[in-house]
Amino acid sequence: MHEDVPLAVPELTGQQLTAGCRPAPPQAGWVVDEPRWDAYYAVVFVACLAIVQAGPLPLTGRIIATVALTAMVPWYIFLGRPLMQVNDPTRDPGLKGTIYLAGLIVLFATAQSQDPNTWFLAFGLLPQCFQVTTLRRGMVFVVILNVTAGALEAWRNPGCRAC
Repeated sequence: MHEDVPLAVPELTGQQLTAGCRPAPPQAGWVVDEPRWDAYYAVVFVACLAIVQAGPLPLTGRIIATVALTAMVPWYIFLGRPLMQVNDPTRDPGLKGTIYLAGLIVLFATAQSQDPNTWFLAFGLLPQCFQVTTLRRGMVFVVILNVTAGALEAWRNPGCRAC
């Protein structure tokens, strides 16, 4: 054991192993199959939907943003949520996780193109990038999501330097 490392786990000796002591299984950083995550996503979604409904959008923009946001609910329930059931940080859902996140970005971009305040939905989408795929692929989707939001804002206000 390293004395200079706080909270270092002592190495098990052969005597401890034969006495029936086994090391505890590694714990994941996030337990993704807890209902608290569902509640968190629901609160962020409802708040974003309320912002869209209360905002100064024309009727067409409000309808497009609302449809895009509403489409995220079954997308999450039927595709995203089952991918989050597995609490194993080494898993790779592969193509399903990539399809789920790509669909979320398309729906997010559709809503964001109508109302810039839907960017707040990113608080609910960004954790999902790490819960449905590997860390490396999750980081790629985080960058894509943020670049998409920034590009849409720059497209909406091309001459704005204070934005």
